[in-house]
Amino acid sequence: YIKKYLQGVVEMKKNPAVLKRIGLLCMVLAFMISMFAVNVQAAEKTFPSGIKTDEFEKAVESVAKESSGVSVAAAAFSGDDAVIKYSGYADMENQLPADENAVYEWGSVSKTMVWVSAMQLYEQGKLDIDADIRQYLPQGFLKKLTYDTPITLLDLMNHTGGWQQTAYTIQVQEENEIMPLGEALQYSEPPQAFKPGTVSSYSNWGAALAGYVIECVSGMKYGDYVHKNILEPLGMEHTSIMPDHKDNTWVRAQREKMKSYVIDMEGLQSLGTNMTFINLYPAGAVTGTIEDMLKYAQALVTEESPLFRKKETSDKLFSATAFYDDGKTPSACHGFFFMNRAIDTIEHSGATDAFSSNLAIDRETKTGVVVLTNQAGGNAVCTDITRTVFGKPDNNPVFNSGEITGTNDISGQYYTSRGFFHGQQKIFSILSMIPIEKVSDDEYTVGGSVKIKQIGNQLYKMEQGGESLLLGFDIDENGNKVIRGGGQDYVETNHFYIELSMVAIYVLMAVVSIFCLAIKLIMLIVRLVKHQRKSFLGGKLITLAQIAKPLSVISVVAMTIVLDENMGLSRTQGQFFGVIQLVFMIIYIAAAIVSAILIFSKNPEKSGNIRYILSILSNSLAAAFIILFELWCFWI
Repeated sequence: YIKKYLQGVVEMKKNPAVLKRIGLLCMVLAFMISMFAVNVQAAEKTFPSGIKTDEFEKAVESVAKESSGVSVAAAAFSGDDAVIKYSGYADMENQLPADENAVYEWGSVSKTMVWVSAMQLYEQGKLDIDADIRQYLPQGFLKKLTYDTPITLLDLMNHTGGWQQTAYTIQVQEENEIMPLGEALQYSEPPQAFKPGTVSSYSNWGAALAGYVIECVSGMKYGDYVHKNILEPLGMEHTSIMPDHKDNTWVRAQREKMKSYVIDMEGLQSLGTNMTFINLYPAGAVTGTIEDMLKYAQALVTEESPLFRKKETSDKLFSATAFYDDGKTPSACHGFFFMNRAIDTIEHSGATDAFSSNLAIDRETKTGVVVLTNQAGGNAVCTDITRTVFGKPDNNPVFNSGEITGTNDISGQYYTSRGFFHGQQKIFSILSMIPIEKVSDDEYTVGGSVKIKQIGNQLYKMEQGGESLLLGFDIDENGNKVIRGGGQDYVETNHFYIELSMVAIYVLMAVVSIFCLAIKLIMLIVRLVKHQRKSFLGGKLITLAQIAKPLSVISVVAMTIVLDENMGLSRTQGQFFGVIQLVFMIIYIAAAIVSAILIFSKNPEKSGNIRYILSILSNSLAAAFIILFELWCFWI
């Protein structure tokens, strides 16, 4: 055998063509073997949760089935290796399955492009994120500021600009109602409720304002800037930025094919195409495929990202800028949020009227997951799929590492910073107070279902629905307790019972007024039948004030319905409800003044003075209610 082998080698040397073919064959075999080895190695990779990469698709399918078949598009990656899974239907009625052509609205994940854009301009020396943004805005652009304190772009990133929730609508139903960004911002500008830099109050308006700063600094429309500096460098050809999606005709056509769904008490309900147009579009209008979202997420973790010229810029973007407890435990980083799953991740979620989304990355392991679904209110779906990659927070050291040398009593009545503090909607903040009750020195409960436990000197663990979240504790400059919750803080109020009593008394007066009006109607009918005419001085004005009270309550209820259905009020609607309440207030004051005059005048009906006294009390309280809730501020 050895002799024959040696003879074969000699013959091959005599024939170079044979040698060349054999060499080529060996190279092909070697390449196939190496590719097989790489694929096996990739298949054996595991995510931080412990599941293997090739188990991700089954996990997504399982979560999607539990969501009644709405479509889910999810992608997970570890380094350059990525897996994409589509499940469910883009249009369930027509049995159109979700695939690579399905486009989804990113919702608030869109904001991350604002922050990336800001860091690009910072890298170029064109934007100082620690400078007052008013130096970049047109003169007098902000008209409802309460404080002279500078507002920085970093404040906008941390949602600490101080603005309350905007009551005016930030989206419209018709394309012809879309406004230029600057005009839309001034149209919906909310009052400033907090001193900048003190309270985190998640703000769509503040994020859109940051997008407008990008426009002012770059000299380009925000959408054009993002296309040139983010989408094009990453090859995101199937993503739209603008509210009408006309900056990408392919995306617009695909979006019109997508249906959205919601799961309510009656089960799965179709919302149809459900297209709305977001005027504050930097805050939530990005729409595209999961493949494009995957490219974006991967670019956020790579060390040589096309998004930045220097690695240091990327490092700064993901460095902590807000903390739960005296700079020890980070909560946010330049617009992104830290989440504590099996490992600490950097994330941002999103939701629109039709879609839900989440983006989560870990820069150390170069791992990430992006999720899109056409289920409105489907954030639980996104969270469950994110957990399949990054795991549950049960064993995260952050929940067990705190050293407690002293306890803080955090019990009290709190309002969410993302609320209304001026204008007609102020009543909603009163009615949505969060009571925190003390169970023991280090344990608390919220409504009996949510548990809070102290795990550090200023660090707390909140458990709700199987989810564990970090909270921090602080005392503001006014001596009020503040619970830090990442993008949304909770501030203690010392006037809750006074304000709640005013609401209760006002509603009670409305009920009593209806009762009194019913009695008056009966008496009027009796007098008409008996042909008697009897009245007392000022009676008509007092009756008018009684009619106004239930109408005022009905107007607040109507305003609530309009606000919920349209994600805000139009200027006309806001002025309408504001004027109504002003008219009612004038009637109350007039009735109280007339009643006071009649008491001290030569009134022949001294026996009727009790009516005037009650009128003074009730109408003064009714006017005070409107003044307390500053209803007139809404339409000025």
